[in-house]
Amino acid sequence: MVGAAFRLKYGLNYDVLMDYEHLNTYSEIVDVVSHFFRHVKVKRTLNLPFHLSLYAYIEATDPKLNEVYECLESRRS
Repeated sequence: MVGAAFRLKYGLNYDVLMDYEHLNTYSEIVDVVSHFFRHVKVKRTLNLPFHLSLYAYIEATDPKLNEVYECLESRRS
């Protein structure tokens, strides 16, 4: 039903969009942030030895500018 409404409204195939759409996992997000920042602090809503929280707060400081510039340059190519 959603696919048909999406196609009528936008003229695009909803299935193609959904092939590229996904939720990122907690570890994927922390890995990407850690790739671009030297100092990363994560606070979870439940402080358990395993990740059960639905939400986490990530504070990232001291960016790795070389990594950022390399990523931006590779996207332009």
